[in-house]
Amino acid sequence: MVEDNGLVDWVNENLKKLNIEDETVSEYIAGMVEEIEDEEECREAVEEYLVEATEEPIEEFMNELFEYSSKIKQKELEKQEEEKIKRQNEAKRIYV
Repeated sequence: MVEDNGLVDWVNENLKKLNIEDETVSEYIAGMVEEIEDEEECREAVEEYLVEATEEPIEEFMNELFEYSSKIKQKELEKQEEEKIKRQNEAKRIYV
């Protein structure tokens, strides 16, 4: 399941530069980026898919996609850490 973190919208908007306007493709690519842990493996999978889908150069899109994805993942990690600290602080108050 693709999370609602803006990635699908970003992919959908930026695929237009490659002359691909299909939300199903956007969801598929976003799903690969979210599901495949290893970045190199993920890059290969997305690249293979895009090479078949467009004749446009994809290098810039690929670089921007993984830069954007990295920012999303970093924000999610920061949010998880904040929530963890918040829960720990709440637990401390309960036991004090």
